[in-house]
Amino acid sequence: MTREQWLLQLKEGTGIFDATSLEILAPDPEMIALARAIIRLPWEKNPDDEFLRLETSAIAYLVLVKASQAVHEIIASELEAERVGHAWIPEIVPQAIGAFGRVGFDAAFARILELERDTAALVSLEGNLYWHYWSMVIGLGDVASEFPEFEVAFVELTKQRLEQTDFPDQLTELWVGSVQAFKSSSSLEALIETLFAKNQPTAKRGFSEWLETREQNLSLTLPSSRQFAKDLLLEIRADYLEQTRLGQSQTKEDRFFK
Repeated sequence: MTREQWLLQLKEGTGIFDATSLEILAPDPEMIALARAIIRLPWEKNPDDEFLRLETSAIAYLVLVKASQAVHEIIASELEAERVGHAWIPEIVPQAIGAFGRVGFDAAFARILELERDTAALVSLEGNLYWHYWSMVIGLGDVASEFPEFEVAFVELTKQRLEQTDFPDQLTELWVGSVQAFKSSSSLEALIETLFAKNQPTAKRGFSEWLETREQNLSLTLPSSRQFAKDLLLEIRADYLEQTRLGQSQTKEDRFFK
């Protein structure tokens, strides 16, 4: 299959992108190689695909078949997506990291440590590194959600950053926001309350809201990474249908007013 055939099947909802096929999709070495080529930087320009649906669908496919060998390419694609202001790819990359278990956790954490060598650049907000960093943190949380044995490690990493007096609060808050999905975050309550106390006069409300949100999160049942990827592919397909419908309506309207 070529990338053009991939995009056509995605548009038409045929082949591997047929709703029935998505339920039973299994790893295919050739398809995995093509998906990795699609997301490998620099991306090829697709004039008829301005919203990067091709690249997004390739990541979703890699999540569906748990192709963890593509994790570093997926992480690189997230930063590029932040650079070009793309919405869908940053949404799915944490789920991809979550799907890959140990491989995803290790790759995302290695990237986090690399980024933390210059925290000033992260908090400047002049570039896209802050949002890329946040995506990696969310990815660690998604691994812990998908594979509960990683919860302890994720909570411990959050604790380490809470205890570092010179670690930027702006970054610590990203960890605190992600860790509230886990019951064991109760062990961090004193440290988190201290963090919120730095932000007067909303400190009390901030910490109480964090506790309330944690209770809400603990009662949620989140879809698996596979289900998320499948739903995203169907959403992209629906988006194509809507775009086609609007295009046809516009054409009829143009003809009417001629």
